[in-house]
Amino acid sequence: MSWFAAACQQEVVYVDDFQPYQKQQLSSRMLIRASNRVLPLSIPVVRRGLRLPLCEKQISYAEDWPRHHWRSLVSAYHSTPYFEYYEDRLKELYESPGGNLGEFLKETLQYCWKTLQMPAELRFTGYSPALKEVQRDYRFAFDPTGAQQLTGFTALPYTQAFDGFVGGLTILDLLFSQGPESRPRFLTPAFQD
Repeated sequence: MSWFAAACQQEVVYVDDFQPYQKQQLSSRMLIRASNRVLPLSIPVVRRGLRLPLCEKQISYAEDWPRHHWRSLVSAYHSTPYFEYYEDRLKELYESPGGNLGEFLKETLQYCWKTLQMPAELRFTGYSPALKEVQRDYRFAFDPTGAQQLTGFTALPYTQAFDGFVGGLTILDLLFSQGPESRPRFLTPAFQD
């Protein structure tokens, strides 16, 4: 959610799909809220070529992770107010995730971008040093291990599927819980640069 809140503050958002794949980063994992805990969901990747760019990193199908992810999402969010509105398209994404991580991330990001009616233009590009002069470089600011912290983001509490509020979850948690109000009420005011 913090990534989307930061993106709301920009006119153009560049996504570097040529950056090297790094283990334990948000490019291959998300956190959802299950009934009794926060559940991490990870996309397994082929271990060969650890430093390949995201757009070339192959997804591993040694386990049936798409089915596991989808079942986890349904279990956690089927009772939320807006799950049924987004269910069909998301299920399609999980039924045919493709062969590489970059393409799956691009498709899911574009879906969330359009659904949230994000105000910024979204561009996929290899990173160029010239971009650093016109855009802030947030590529390493969203570190789930906590090694690098993004400043300026405050998760605004909203009603979730289970009692209490837990921040730091996937954007899908907000979308399933708040629907069309997600961006204007909870993302746009949540980030002060």
